[in-house]
Amino acid sequence: AAPSLHIEHWVHNGEGRFAKVEQFEPGKVYIVEFWATWCGPCIASMPHIVEVQNKYADKGVQLVSISDEKLEVVEKFLEKKIPNAKEDGPATYGELTKSYCLTADPDKSVHQDYMKAAERHGIPCCFIVGKDAKIEWIGHPMRMDEPLSQVVDGTWDRETFGNQFRIEHAREELIYQVRAQSMAATRENDFDKIIEIVDRAMAKADIDAVKFELLTIKLPALGKSSLSPIAIEIDLMTMFDFSENIPVNLRATKLVNASRSVYDLFIHDKITSEAVVERSKKLLASTIDVLPAMTKSMALDSLAHLQFVTGDLAGAIESQGRAVDLSKGKQQELFQKFLDELKATGDKPDSGKKGS
Repeated sequence: AAPSLHIEHWVHNGEGRFAKVEQFEPGKVYIVEFWATWCGPCIASMPHIVEVQNKYADKGVQLVSISDEKLEVVEKFLEKKIPNAKEDGPATYGELTKSYCLTADPDKSVHQDYMKAAERHGIPCCFIVGKDAKIEWIGHPMRMDEPLSQVVDGTWDRETFGNQFRIEHAREELIYQVRAQSMAATRENDFDKIIEIVDRAMAKADIDAVKFELLTIKLPALGKSSLSPIAIEIDLMTMFDFSENIPVNLRATKLVNASRSVYDLFIHDKITSEAVVERSKKLLASTIDVLPAMTKSMALDSLAHLQFVTGDLAGAIESQGRAVDLSKGKQQELFQKFLDELKATGDKPDSGKKGS
């Protein structure tokens, strides 16, 4: 059952279309959304939320958006101008969001009743409350269109979603807890503990995507732990094996970070196998095309480093040149410096080999 809403401040009411809600009215559908003024994805979701509210207002759907910040913080944000706003569109965030119920609840009571109770750790997050005042769906507002449509027309299968949600939530919570425990161990400089935490969690993981995610948490600790080079290499190759079974768009950014770790481990003799470096290089190269420009430039820089230490100087120069072209500012200066160093090594014996 959806908890009642004890919200302190109602800032917008849909230009008079909606009343304040505490108890959910039978026969109506509600969307309870959590956001914050500092949350970029929340702000990016606002135009879509406006579209959803306007589309379903006449079908008994009321959207209530809740920040747990102070009222003055929310009001100050709403006064801000929207960057690159269209001439015929809203100029400020206040104008943009006026069509739905936007609120502030600084005592965090509703956040406690929904977000904490459901163990949701990130925003934006939506809860669709159905016509019988029970929660039908939980997820990101950009993915609520299909479930909302089915909840409204009465075809939504709450039980099926609930069963799948609990499975996925258990996976997410496992990763979240491991990440939190690992951060605490990092503050204590106990890198062997991080290895132990991840290894215990691996025994509970049931799909490759979770196992891959858990092994990426190990990466910063590998070179600082007491693991042998062979043990580290096994972990890396296992992580790469799991990544092969994950859609490229879901593994791409993680592989960029992994490639830099592989490079650092290799040049500091924490691993000695060129096969690991070659595998990392191959996987990284296969993901570059799906990355946004900023991340793509970082990926190309990492690829160039891996190519260099495995003797492919020409490939390193080509990749680093592309990284320079896609970057700007201080990052571009840094990438250009490495490109110049690569070109300068061209006439040296054994250039492009580890240790040269």
